[in-house]
Amino acid sequence: MAEMLECSVVEARAVLDTYFHEFPSVKMFNDSVRACWKRGESIRTWGGRVYYPEAPALVDGRMRTWEYKSTNVLVQGSSADLTKEAMIAYYEADNGRAPLLLTVHDELIATAPKDEWEAAMDRLRVAMNMDRLDVPMRSEGYIGDDWGSKVKLEDTPPKPDEPDRPPTGSYVTPDDGTNTAPPYP
Repeated sequence: MAEMLECSVVEARAVLDTYFHEFPSVKMFNDSVRACWKRGESIRTWGGRVYYPEAPALVDGRMRTWEYKSTNVLVQGSSADLTKEAMIAYYEADNGRAPLLLTVHDELIATAPKDEWEAAMDRLRVAMNMDRLDVPMRSEGYIGDDWGSKVKLEDTPPKPDEPDRPPTGSYVTPDDGTNTAPPYP
């Protein structure tokens, strides 16, 4: 972190300490996820994928553990799960009128005739804006012939109805139910 911020290790530590002081629930969440992996327990992403901790390994003459990866695995993996869920919801709502071309991290890119751009973007934003978490995540919509000419679509579509699918997102692993990742603070 010090290298990224181009500062001393002491200054980087002070930045991190200040951040965790201002957002104590983030520190509690991070610490509890790391503790799960340190105990050898698995974590489960929002969509249900299970990840197991890597075994300690000797790296450059030093024994290394990998708990520092656990929060990123949970957050990035859950983000990918949410993106896939949005893709499914869009596919179900769109009926092939404006097919998805690709995803770029958490962006979904579709193609449609010009006279369908706004309607397709409304369907896409409805799919992406479904309340799947305790904290709403909202997406913006852009339309255009290409990346250089895209413009933001300002009007907001109505709040989406949840699709009729079984709930996902449990953090309990499939074994005996006692191996759980921590809930969000």
